[in-house]
Amino acid sequence: MSVFCPVDTSAYDNIEDATLWTRITTRHTHQEMVVALNTAPAVKQTFCLTHLNVILVFTVGDEDTHTQHVRTVLQMCQDNNMKANLQACVFNAPDAEKAGFRFEKVGSGDNRALIVVDLGVPPRQRRT
Repeated sequence: MSVFCPVDTSAYDNIEDATLWTRITTRHTHQEMVVALNTAPAVKQTFCLTHLNVILVFTVGDEDTHTQHVRTVLQMCQDNNMKANLQACVFNAPDAEKAGFRFEKVGSGDNRALIVVDLGVPPRQRRT
């Protein structure tokens, strides 16, 4: 469990309205991912969050937009010599739970946040 409290508050609406989700499980620590994200201005909180060793990409819109968001995140990973654990990734899930996540809202207005709950990779989504 972690807390997501983005600076750009439109990220809250994007999470609520997202139609496509990709879970990229890495072989790196949360701190390594934060450093990588800080060096990648193209990766925005409006379509991406990190939880432990997972990067979650969420998109409001079509599959082409989602594919571009995922490519941007994967390029950031490549630029920082980060590796994904493909066995634990989920691509193009139709909702957060199918990507292995649940969100709980806390607070309101300018004092809101999301509790991020990692449910793990759903069995049907696991790559073999």
